Parts: sequence; structure tokens; C-alpha cells
Amino acid sequence: ILKNNTSGTLVYEEIHTVTTNSFGLVNLNIGEGSVVSGSFSTINWANDKYFLDVKLDPTGGTTYLPMGTSQLLSVPYALYAKLANTSSDGWKITGNTGTIPWVNFIGTIDNNDFDVRTNNTLKWRFTTNGTLEFLNTGNSVFIGESAGKNDDFSDNNNVFIGYTAGFSNTNGNYNIAIGSTALFANTTGYGNIGIGGDALRSNIAGYGNIGIGSEALRINIEGSENTAIGTAALHNNYSGNYNIAISNWSLYSNTEGYGNVAIGYKSLNYNTTGNLNVAIGAYALMSNINGCNNIAGGFQSLVLNKYGSNNTAYGYYSLYNDSTGSNNTAIGCQALFSNKTGINNTALGCNAFSSGNYNNSTAIGYNTNITASNQIRIGNNSITSIGGQVGWTTLSDLRFKKDVKENVPGLNFIMKLKPVTYYFDMDAIAKFTNTPDSMRLKDAEEIISKMLQTGFLAQDVEKVARECGFDFSGIDAPKNENDYYGLRYAVFVVPIVKAIQEQQGMITEQQKIINTQQEEIDQLKSDIQQLKQLMLKYSEQSTNK
Repeated sequence: ILKNNTSGTLVYEEIHTVTTNSFGLVNLNIGEGSVVSGSFSTINWANDKYFLDVKLDPTGGTTYLPMGTSQLLSVPYALYAKLANTSSDGWKITGNTGTIPWVNFIGTIDNNDFDVRTNNTLKWRFTTNGTLEFLNTGNSVFIGESAGKNDDFSDNNNVFIGYTAGFSNTNGNYNIAIGSTALFANTTGYGNIGIGGDALRSNIAGYGNIGIGSEALRINIEGSENTAIGTAALHNNYSGNYNIAISNWSLYSNTEGYGNVAIGYKSLNYNTTGNLNVAIGAYALMSNINGCNNIAGGFQSLVLNKYGSNNTAYGYYSLYNDSTGSNNTAIGCQALFSNKTGINNTALGCNAFSSGNYNNSTAIGYNTNITASNQIRIGNNSITSIGGQVGWTTLSDLRFKKDVKENVPGLNFIMKLKPVTYYFDMDAIAKFTNTPDSMRLKDAEEIISKMLQTGFLAQDVEKVARECGFDFSGIDAPKNENDYYGLRYAVFVVPIVKAIQEQQGMITEQQKIINTQQEEIDQLKSDIQQLKQLMLKYSEQSTNK
């Protein structure tokens, strides 16, 4: 330590031998090394400027390299500041008595120490060496006007700092209140921490609460084991337990709800009695009032949900418009964006199931649309292949079927179908599904638009089925004005099989006829042969005569 300037007089020198942590860092307490020269305690911080000169030998030897010299501006001067209001022989006090709000104090006594008494009982002592001794039997600390005013020091380990902090406390133990009116009404609650103006102000008997931030847990009276960090976090909580609110206004309105977790600005802001919800992200589940078991992760996810329960939303704007829907799962930005009251839906992928308000439907993949309830859609209009190692399995168990009839038309239906080739009009599809250009995959669409397709036209198949009086399950007809036609090509196997059976029956009958005719032909051949032999015999006899 150098005096006056960077090349000034050396007043103190020490050596530290240390090992860095895994990040290459060390912490050194200046004044606690091995002294080489001078005395750290005798440095006159009050009258001169001082500079810290640091040298280092990374090998552990004594060949030191200069690391820089800088002026000491504040921290060491705390050693002087502790005596800033003292005279040369003790604390500087005008007269022998006075008042500090509600605490009487006595002047310099016993080696010029400064004693603080309440009701003539010695409580604190500020000593001339700068220490603060707590002499009450309860080991509590009260600093500030009327802080802990009603405490009789019979309770242990309370710290109340600030105007009227812990004002009403009588029997509560192990509480910490820092800030104006923090834990003001607490009487018997214990183990609470309130840091910030009005933090845990109304708490009376609640225990194990942590409120950090202005008005955090402001209204809490008897709720316990809550954690609120941020301005007005869990502000209105009255009796709810086990809640966690981190960020300003999170879980602000909660009164009795329990087991909720809100992390993010105004997350679960309006929740009052809803339980076991998790909201992570600004405005997540903001409007929820009494819905339960919801999970929202992402900016404004489930933001409008009020009463719905058992929803899961991950991704910004996911389940954004949901108000009363339940049992929905949305993973991906804007997934299930428009759902309001629909239940039992699943959307996986950015913008999946983003439009419509349906039930029990599933959309998997980016921008995959759902157009009716009880649908499952995999992939958007740009998908060119869907497959797997094995074929699709359809439930087909005799035990689950009733009113079974063999009335499927065969050739009459199949022969009227019109197999065609065609190209997809991708612009027409986008227009019908209201897909904005910004979400269309134009390169993939161009590939699909140039692919020659083979199949049937659903409207034609529907017409043929009606003509045959056939309620054909292979036609997926529109369920509403927003839905479109589709065909379940696998179901065509059934009428095709029936047609083959009918053809085979015809072939069998024809084969019987053919077999009969062949037998007749064979008999005729045999008869002819016999006739030929007879004629030959008669011819020979005639010649001999």
C-alpha cells in the first residue's frame, strides 16, 4: 500500500500464497496476508490518499511481475467511518440523555461506550472500537422508528429494520423484516422473511413465508410456506400455502390457491383460488381465476384461460385464446392458438392446430390444420411422405362389433368408380385453410404441385355410393363449412374384396358350366370314336362280301 500517489511511500506490504479455483479466480482479504513490512491497523485512512500496488509470481516464487496500481477509493475507509461521529475520547453526544424515536439512550459510560436502553434496561452497546453488541436476551435486532415496538425481547432471533418493521410482533420467532412496515402486523408467525416496503405487511400467523419486493405478500394473513419475489408478487394472498411467485405482479390476486408456481411478469396475475398451476413466462396463465393443474411455459401462453383445468401449453402464444377449455396439450409457438372452449385436444409443433375450436382432435407437425372435432392430422400440406416400418393398424375385434351384416356392394360399386390422375392446386388449399403466405413452405409446395397424383375424386365416390345405396365409410365428408373432403383409401379394400369374391363366384359358376360342357364334349368325342370304329367295321364287312 503506497501513500499519496502510485510511486509514493510504502506504508504496508504483505504476501498471499493462494490457489485459484476451477475458474482461475482467487479472493484475497487485504490486511490478512503474511506481513512483510508496516502495520495495516495503523494506516491513517482519514488524512491521506492510498494506492494498492499488486505484483504476482504465478510460479509461486519471488520473481514478481507488476499487475497494476490503483487508488483505494472507498472500502478501507470504512475503518475510519466507524469513528466518524466520535470525539477523540469516545462517541460525540450532546448532553447525557436524549431520545431516538421510542428508545431512551444514556451517554458515554464505561470507557466511552455508547449504550442504548429501553425502559432503563441495557439492550445495545456501540463500542469505541466500532462494534455493535446486542445485549438483550432475545438476540433480536430492531433498527428504525418503532421497529419491533411491541416486542418484549422474549422471542429469539428476530431482525426488524425499517420504519415500523415488525411493529406488532409479540411471540413470533426467527423473522426478518427489512423495509418500511414490513411484517408490520405479524404477531405469532415465525420463520418469515419480508424484504421491501410493505412486504408481508398484514401477516399475522403465517409461517415460513419469503416476500422480497415492495408489497410482496402484502395481504397475506395466515398463508404459509409461500415465496414471493418481485413487486406485488402474491400481493393478495390471504391463506394460500406453498405458492411460488417470482417477478413483478406474479400471482398478484391469489387469495386461497395453493401449490402454484408463477415465474414471469404478471404470470397467474388474476388467479384467486386455482391450485397446482405452473406458469413460466411473462403473462403466462395471466387470466386464470380458479382453473387447476394447468402448466404454461412461454410468453402469454394460456394467457386468457380463466376456468379451464389440466391444460399444458409450452411455447409463446400457445393456447393463447383458451378460456374454459380443459385437458388440452399444446407444445410449440401458437399451438392451439384459437382454442377457446375445446377439450381433450393435442397440438405438437409451431402453429399446429392454430385455428378452430374443436374437441378431441390432434395435430402433429408445423402448421398442421384441424378442421373438425375428433380428427387426427399428421403434417401440413407440404408433406410428401408419411411412413413407418409396419402398416397402420385399425381396431377390428369381433368382441367390439355388433349388428354385423354382409351387405357390402362389390362389382356394382367398384365398376362405377373413376380412377383419375391430377395435380394439387396448392394456392387453392392455402386459400381454403386461410394459411397466410408467411407460413407457407413455397419450395415444398412447388414440388408437390408438380407431382402427378393418382386416385379418386371424393365427390364422385360419394355419388357412386349413394347410387348403390352404400353408406361407405371410406368417404371422410366435411363436418362443417371449414372442413374438406377426404378419402380413406385403405377402406376401399373391403368393396374390392367383395367385388373379387363376386367375380370369383361368377368364375366358379362359369367353370362349372365349362366343366359340364367339357364332359359333354368328351362324351361326344367318345361316341364319335365309337361310331367311327363301327363304320370301319361295317365297311370292312361290306368289302369282304
